[in-house]
Amino acid sequence: MGTKLNKYRIWCITEGKYKNTWAEEEPTVCPTNDTHEIASTKTSITDNVSEDSPTDPSNKPWVHQTSRPFGTITYFTGAGDNIHSAGPGQYGTGELFENVHSIDSTNSIEYIYLDFNMIENPTYLHEGYVIWANAKRDLVTMDIVSTATPVVPASNTFFNLYNGYLIVPAAGNGIYNVPSINIIDGTANIDCGLVYMPLNEEGVRPQAFWNATWDSELKLFIDIAAAPLGDGAYNLFAAEVPLFRFINKMILLKDGFLRLQTSDIEQLGHGMRIRGEIETRGAPHAWEFAGWFVLNRHVTL
Repeated sequence: MGTKLNKYRIWCITEGKYKNTWAEEEPTVCPTNDTHEIASTKTSITDNVSEDSPTDPSNKPWVHQTSRPFGTITYFTGAGDNIHSAGPGQYGTGELFENVHSIDSTNSIEYIYLDFNMIENPTYLHEGYVIWANAKRDLVTMDIVSTATPVVPASNTFFNLYNGYLIVPAAGNGIYNVPSINIIDGTANIDCGLVYMPLNEEGVRPQAFWNATWDSELKLFIDIAAAPLGDGAYNLFAAEVPLFRFINKMILLKDGFLRLQTSDIEQLGHGMRIRGEIETRGAPHAWEFAGWFVLNRHVTL
């Protein structure tokens, strides 16, 4: 069971030249104009492709449903990574995604974060699970947010701010400095604040105003350079900015467990963070919340 495609070389009489086309069956007309005649005796097959679908012993198609990108491993985690160092041994050693709200807490809104080290480990978010106890119509929202990169006022620099949060290039006439980046030699540590902006499913990247290369031997970003036209691969944010939201005000009641199921994946860019916003509502009460995520990663330890 499968489709076999042949590449046919066809002589189009009307046009007086050979044409090439891929088809399952031998063409009877010119592929560029079905009103033109062909010389069928001159038709030849120059190439072919056959895709035979695997089958079970009863000859039924054997299908493997997966959204996992080729070369990655399915990874369940309730903890982030060590984002201050790259390489094996730094994955899964970060903060736990949990929150315990005490009855005497004065904070009605609390935040929890997972950070991931993805510069040497492409990572895709698939789905998640949440569990809670003693909730009383409390709310949970989850966003992917940017790393916030500190800036300091200065003069005659290579950095400016757009809208008060996006760090954009300046031509030596900027009014801010970014201490985490050495713009003179173009280097920075792994946690400098650069946020990678992945391509979407149509191969389009959001506007990004910086380029950089990761050197896996030096464990540094090198060749950091401005992309003033917005055609770079990285952005820098002076504040924590929500990039997209995947849970909005999920209402929790009493005790429960929920699988947040999906068939899709979303690539996370280096420098992106998972943020949980936990809102306690109504009369003071103690309750607990925890979550873990299904990721597809190249390295899991």
